[in-house]
Amino acid sequence: MYEFGWKDDQYDQLCMGTVAGHLIECSAQCTGGLFTDWQSEKWDNIGYPVVEVSSDGSFTLSKPPGTDGIVNFGSVAEQLVYEIQDPGAYHVPDVACDFTSVKIEEIGENVVRVYGGKGQPPTDTYKVCCTVPDNFASIVLMIVVGHDAAAKARRTHETILGRVQRILKRMGGPDFLETRFEAIGASHFDPNGDEKTATEVVAKVGLRHQDKRPIMLYKREAIAAGVSMAQGTTSFGGPGVDGKVSEVLRVFSLVVPKSSLQCEVVVDGKRFPVAVPTAGGFSASASSRLTSLPAAPPVGELERVPLLRLCWARSGDKGNMANVGLIARRPEYLPILRHLVTPERVKAYFAKRVQGKVKRFEMPGIGGLNFLMHEALGGGGMATLHSDPLAKTFGQVLLLMQVEVPKAWGLGSSASKL
Repeated sequence: MYEFGWKDDQYDQLCMGTVAGHLIECSAQCTGGLFTDWQSEKWDNIGYPVVEVSSDGSFTLSKPPGTDGIVNFGSVAEQLVYEIQDPGAYHVPDVACDFTSVKIEEIGENVVRVYGGKGQPPTDTYKVCCTVPDNFASIVLMIVVGHDAAAKARRTHETILGRVQRILKRMGGPDFLETRFEAIGASHFDPNGDEKTATEVVAKVGLRHQDKRPIMLYKREAIAAGVSMAQGTTSFGGPGVDGKVSEVLRVFSLVVPKSSLQCEVVVDGKRFPVAVPTAGGFSASASSRLTSLPAAPPVGELERVPLLRLCWARSGDKGNMANVGLIARRPEYLPILRHLVTPERVKAYFAKRVQGKVKRFEMPGIGGLNFLMHEALGGGGMATLHSDPLAKTFGQVLLLMQVEVPKAWGLGSSASKL
């Protein structure tokens, strides 16, 4: 704003400035970090992003010459959909951004131009993030190997938990507030998989209690698993492996009126009031104004392929919500994606992990679909006992989904490349 003299009501420019910050805030995630097409690059000396902004708000995104990583449409589009809710109303204090209109264009090797974002007046509230103490929690890890590895791991946990619960009952103490068992390696994340075929798993047990001592009791009882329960049970060797019992800080969010707060700049201990606009003016999400976009079933001879063949994807968290953004690799894939990958199908696909509703948003500027999944992270962030507290795996799991597409597209098992 200072360099170009942008005013606080030049919302399109403020939107594009926000887009630039959104793309580069997570270091190399737009220059090849976390990229779906990981085989196409190296990470040894990955280049960090360089943004050059024009006075109209459009900008180029690149990386230093001679560095590893990659900058292309897919790598940057993936980061655009990272950790967002409604892309038609991405709220920051100065502007309500419309990401649905953002376009990304490759203009050279490892250089893209980003443009087209639109802005609206912001809301009259600030977002506030608060933390409150929420009891104690810890994680216990065991390795179980052999036939029926997942079933043996589950019985091991149930046996230890039963022992501890009986002890607590005799002592008149309260039960655990929450326990969570996960057999990592037994298709825990993959809805297509079958845990019965797993021959090696990491048994991950999450425990929450109002007191540290019952959690420590479970950890002590778990030592017996290596000598008196399932054969093939072992622990992670080395110091510092077993997690400590920690006090949990749960995050919750709210909004407060901008007019209720006074903004100040503090320099050398002196406070200087700063006048900022508080009236707001945001009307409605740009998503509500999108016209109906075409959806079409596949026709002709069909074959089943994973979504990976049709899309790039990236996922992230928003509190207790997870989002997955899908970006079509080719424009002709998008109508079929709209037909096949519906909110209802995504909800059913993630049935073990998502307890709330799933909503789909369009992002026509990049040919994308953003899925927002509510109650997906067991409380999210620091409070959850889930193995994926920040929803990092959801995108890769969705790309495993099998869909039927025209065989003429050549995306089946014989395809030489994506």
